[in-house]
Amino acid sequence: MRILIVHREYPPETGWGGIATFNFHLAQGLRELGHEVHVLCFNLETPSDTIKDGIRVIRVVNYVKTMPWDSSFFYYFYLYQLKLWRTFKELHRESPYDVVDCADHLGEGYGIIGSGIVPTTLRFYTPWAWQSTRSLNYRERWYDIYGIRWLESRSVLNAHCLTCPSRDLSERVTEFFDLRRPVEIIENPIDSEWFSPGEPLSEDTIRVLFLGRLEPRKGPDILVRAIPRICQEVNNIEFCLIGSDCPSLNSASTRAELRSFLDSEGVINRVTFQDPVPLLDLPKWYNSAHIVVVPSRYDNSPYSCLEAMSCGKAVVATEAGGAKEYLDYGKAGLLFPSEDCDALADAVIQLAKDRALREKLGERARQRVRERFDRTVIASRMCLLYERAIEIHGRRQQGDRQI
Repeated sequence: MRILIVHREYPPETGWGGIATFNFHLAQGLRELGHEVHVLCFNLETPSDTIKDGIRVIRVVNYVKTMPWDSSFFYYFYLYQLKLWRTFKELHRESPYDVVDCADHLGEGYGIIGSGIVPTTLRFYTPWAWQSTRSLNYRERWYDIYGIRWLESRSVLNAHCLTCPSRDLSERVTEFFDLRRPVEIIENPIDSEWFSPGEPLSEDTIRVLFLGRLEPRKGPDILVRAIPRICQEVNNIEFCLIGSDCPSLNSASTRAELRSFLDSEGVINRVTFQDPVPLLDLPKWYNSAHIVVVPSRYDNSPYSCLEAMSCGKAVVATEAGGAKEYLDYGKAGLLFPSEDCDALADAVIQLAKDRALREKLGERARQRVRERFDRTVIASRMCLLYERAIEIHGRRQQGDRQI
């Protein structure tokens, strides 16, 4: 098949966030299965058309050059989806695509999906409008929520097939968009050979890793509030938080707030903050840790959980979102209720003191990744979804001709 993946995030130019990482692994998995894969994505200033690792990557620049932090997200992304639509028409005219894979987030595929000229799938990552109605974003303006919900909902309505990385998110978006159609659960993919276990670690110092943006939704403050009690119980423990600094609800720097709290509790010397690292370097960071913590207030299926599992690490994750499904509801990692710092502390303390439990959970997690989440497994399932979208598109066209 000739497949086009449409989403503004594709590494390395847009960083290695969860969506960009998904797009990378999916594109590579499809290529490894013998398909031709193009990616239509974003660049802030310079358009480009390159081939990297066998994938054609077309980057477009929006008509508006600056992200609209203080104006209108809806206006910005309405113009952006127009740019994508016009670029797609040129590409599709040159050599037609068999299927186009779009994302729900911010309605970027609105024009392409709405045209009906090509089979389309839409993947729920967590709709922006849904996040904003629950105050999970930094800034919510009523006209942005209304406008972007319109872009997202029309895309959902018109796409030929819908998919989602977790049952938790599927249930939420089904209610939010009042869906009357199925959503296929296809989990996030990963390269399990790349993310693989390293050498055994010394028990002299127990290392705990958090990886994600320092923002409220990712819950770094939940972990940090648990650290003083953990340090009282475990003398030989240290923590590393890797991620970009973001505004909090009260200040311009979440990192500064976290450091201030740790300093006031006398445990700042146990914690290291690290700027984001490239995906290529992540396995060595996971393999430097004994325990990985995923304390998100909500995450549909955090890659930090999946990457740690693939590296055979013991994971402690919140029950909020899809991590519980990836961890087989506690059989491949420990779970704690969202916002419960004491429960998080209990889980970390238990793992820090029990090497056998860490190893058992890590082995189960690694086996689960190899069987269910390897990118060739997920890419094969996506291909079945693409074939279904092509079939539905054909039936719709036949129905239009009959009318």
